[in-house]
Amino acid sequence: MDSKDVAFRCSLVTTDGERLIDYSSGHISTEEARPIIELANQKLGTPSIRLFPGVSYRHIARWAEGPTNVKTAPPHENMGRLLSEIYPEGEGDTKIIKFIEDSINLLNDIPFNRQRRAEGKATANMLWLWSPGRAPLLPFFLQRRGMTGAVISAVDVVRGLGKLTGLEIVAVPGATGYFDTNYEGKAKYAIDALTRHDFVWIHVESPDEAGHLGSIDEKIRAIENFDKKVVGVLLKELEGVQDFRLLCAPDHKTPIKRRGHSVGPVPYLLYDSRKTLRRGAMYPYDERAVMEAKSVIEDGYRLIDDLFRE
Repeated sequence: MDSKDVAFRCSLVTTDGERLIDYSSGHISTEEARPIIELANQKLGTPSIRLFPGVSYRHIARWAEGPTNVKTAPPHENMGRLLSEIYPEGEGDTKIIKFIEDSINLLNDIPFNRQRRAEGKATANMLWLWSPGRAPLLPFFLQRRGMTGAVISAVDVVRGLGKLTGLEIVAVPGATGYFDTNYEGKAKYAIDALTRHDFVWIHVESPDEAGHLGSIDEKIRAIENFDKKVVGVLLKELEGVQDFRLLCAPDHKTPIKRRGHSVGPVPYLLYDSRKTLRRGAMYPYDERAVMEAKSVIEDGYRLIDDLFRE
């Protein structure tokens, strides 16, 4: 991207022509989505707008000299709503709406979607543009912290943040950004990355996806998998290491009832291997900790300062 380019998140979603039905096209696989995005780029792309395939339903549209002063609706926050109620409003909205509607006409009856309908599965029949922005200029992690680092994630927005700050992007086989992700592989690849770096950021998307799905069972399972197969494996592999810190924190709440993101404080856990845990000073790592804990950080982005504080 150059300084005048605008990137839009481009979600491959399901619609019945009137409403937004599923923000993820039934959690379409990356392998299934790629040819659809390539087709859309070939048919709907212009000298100004180009599509780039990503992971599962998450893709990117690059718009040369595109608009940024436009209000768009996150698809995962608006399932079941009429398209007419959530169409973009503002700069460039007519062109964005035309692109969305043209995508329905292109994709609705492709062989893949005809087969999905026959199997009773969600189709991948619309491209939804949202969250426009220009490429930010971020300081390199090494420059800011005096350390090197790596990031492990199946989600491109997280990998992109890592790339912008000079972190190594570690690819883990089987990392999907969904319930079937390779939890243990993420932990083991992180341990390997720590032989090269001072810091590793592991991102796990599955609890958030369970919230959007509205499934309490999947959310509990995702949290248990994170606890056992990520945190548990890390602690086991770090046995004998005398000097390390481990920080666990969600980036936001995704309540089952709401099936969308929610603003408000979240619990975090910061463990320092050099410090002795005091009985009576420990809180459960759940929503109650937010109310009971004495350590409160008003600005979430400052939490990393505690991680690296001497």
